[in-house]
Amino acid sequence: VAMARYFLDHADMALTRVGRPSVVVTIDIDTLAAASGGTARLDSGAYVSGDSARRLACDAGITRLVTDPESMPLDVGRKTRVPSPAQCRAVIHRDRHCRYDGCDAPSWACEVHHLDFWARDAGRTDLDRLALICWHHHTLTHQRSATHDLVASGDRRLTLRERPRSQSDAA
Repeated sequence: VAMARYFLDHADMALTRVGRPSVVVTIDIDTLAAASGGTARLDSGAYVSGDSARRLACDAGITRLVTDPESMPLDVGRKTRVPSPAQCRAVIHRDRHCRYDGCDAPSWACEVHHLDFWARDAGRTDLDRLALICWHHHTLTHQRSATHDLVASGDRRLTLRERPRSQSDAA
């Protein structure tokens, strides 16, 4: 995976290509904001789980597309969520390695991640709400996002803490 990421970031692409390849996923806002469940559709027509779509959305730019009742586009919003290259450089410089407690994976094996789940919790793309997290812990964080929150200690190390169950969850 590291070699593929490196290649995509450094390969000479044909002039018609801009950046990394795109995957188009159509997902409704309720499924995107949910902690688990739901389905989404790839541009190929194949369906994926809502959990897979949310993982794709975490690492991708998101473009809003509003349609009328017949699915004709009315508005295509701007890309959102993705930290700028300058923000990424600042996070890498600040964190230097995975911030997950007990992990010192180097920056090349990490991604810049929102501390607050972007879709569900309206996570801000601000430097103080971004962290460098290795690919292993990034996947783990998403796998447990339905029941756990990512929290930072005073020394900026990250852990997953089980979310308290609400009265409605207990019923």
